[in-house]
Amino acid sequence: MDLFKEASEHHVAGRYAEAEKAYDMLLTQNHNNPALLATIGTLYLQTSRYGLAIHMLETARNNKFAGSDVLSNLSLAYKNSGQQAKALECIEEACKADDPCSGALANYSGFFTNTGTPDKALALCEKALAKEPQMVVAHWNKALALLELGEWDRAWDEHEWGLKGHKGIS
Repeated sequence: MDLFKEASEHHVAGRYAEAEKAYDMLLTQNHNNPALLATIGTLYLQTSRYGLAIHMLETARNNKFAGSDVLSNLSLAYKNSGQQAKALECIEEACKADDPCSGALANYSGFFTNTGTPDKALALCEKALAKEPQMVVAHWNKALALLELGEWDRAWDEHEWGLKGHKGIS
């Protein structure tokens, strides 16, 4: 079986240790491959190893592999490591793309919840949900924005999505 396919299957199934082992083997032969670096960075983000995630995702970014999904994940890594200014810079860059991914839009909306700007959060959530109607984090942030606006009935409907759990990773 193709090693990248095997690694990806482990990754998608949540078998992160097995995925990391396979990605590491790939990395020995492809240490400058920005797509591989971004994928490994995403794995590190999912396993709450934010320093490693930032390193891998920044390296991918510096190698001109910085789509909105990579920048969105980099933003989450910075945000989760307590570096809010860098997180905001990355997510704004992600959302300036011609066609930002739904994850970037949903993650950006989180910067506007509980800040007195629920309309901005709501608009970003609607854009994300137009692209990916089942996106849990977009529904969750939409619920928060609607609660802030006092639209209780709509908010609680969206809140149900939040009970499904989310990480917001692209």
